[in-house]
Formats: sequence, structure tokens, C-alpha cells
Amino acid sequence: MKTKYRTVSLAQATAMYSGKLINDFSINRVRSGWAIFLFMVGNEEITVLRDDEPNAEEPGKIFDTADAALIAAYKIGFEVFSIGQFRLGFESNKHLLESTMNSLRRAAGKIE
Repeated sequence: MKTKYRTVSLAQATAMYSGKLINDFSINRVRSGWAIFLFMVGNEEITVLRDDEPNAEEPGKIFDTADAALIAAYKIGFEVFSIGQFRLGFESNKHLLESTMNSLRRAAGKIE
């Protein structure tokens, strides 16, 4: 079953980021390329950045390489030089850290 996502162009995403409507992104490996998921403030719905290059796969949601996806994220305005660094300030990361610490405590035998 295919899930339909709303897509935005690079120009739209840049304007939304400048207006502080988008606060984070994720790059994920999909099928034969890479997709950029944009997270809008106060909205649980995922928006996907379109690859608007002339040779982009239809409907243009997938970037051929991770580098192309990172360049697009950089053009939007995201700080891509810190990719892969743990950011404790985000709620999802706090939950991940808590879950990881609980697993480590159980493994060490400190929690029954």
C-alpha cells in the first residue's frame, strides 16, 4: 500500500523554513534513492521535498544520491554539517535516550 505524502518544492520549503514553519528534517533511504521528510511546527503530518531537477524520477520525491539530498537540505537553510550528531533538545531524542538508558540498566541488572 502506497502512502501519499504532501510534497513541496525547494522554493516552497525554503520560504517555509525562513518563516519558521519547518523546524527539522530527516533523510531516509527509499527504494532506489533518498527522500527528505520535512517536519512542520505543530503538525504531525510529514511533508516530502520534491526533487525538481529535470531528470528527477516522477513524481520527483526521490533524490538519486544522499549528497543530492543533503545539498537540497542545505539550500533550504538547514545546518547539514551536524548530521548524525545527537541533539538532546528534541522530545523524540529525550525519549530515545530514556529508552536506551532503561535498556542499559536492565542489561546491567539494576532494574528488576
